[in-house]
Amino acid sequence: PAVVERWLAKVTPHDPELVACYRKRLDTVAATGVALSLVGPGARADYDRMHDALAEYASGELTPARERAVRS
Repeated sequence: PAVVERWLAKVTPHDPELVACYRKRLDTVAATGVALSLVGPGARADYDRMHDALAEYASGELTPARERAVRS
């Protein structure tokens, strides 16, 4: 629970509805044990960009400016 709260505290923008949506998604992942990303036809490039951004974010070596770029 502490890790979840730290993660949710970083949500930008810190909109209560967005935080609630993420909390619900985390609850679903915890209940099912899986997370899915669905993309529509022609959206492969968007998924690839998201995958690359997540990999870069997970590296933990982002400058504040690069973190903002990855989040966008």
